[in-house]
Amino acid sequence: MTQNTSHETLLLDQDVVADTGFADTLWYVIAEPGQLDSVGTLLWNDAANPASLTGPNATAYAEALTAANGILDGQISDPTGGAVFFLV
Repeated sequence: MTQNTSHETLLLDQDVVADTGFADTLWYVIAEPGQLDSVGTLLWNDAANPASLTGPNATAYAEALTAANGILDGQISDPTGGAVFFLV
């Protein structure tokens, strides 16, 4: 998950957006069908126990955790300008 997607997910979890029909918790935003392809995969399930990850997966998990904490703590600014939709 990129920092842009992380900020989008966090914004979708906020009350302002939840009042517009989006899921109302961070988990429901992430678990929304079709939102993130990795949810429910073997690697997703393995990450439930980060101590079981090795090599590149352990490194990626640590980097993602650092980014997620930075976003949630407000240490990493929102590069999306508050966007909740992206055209691809």
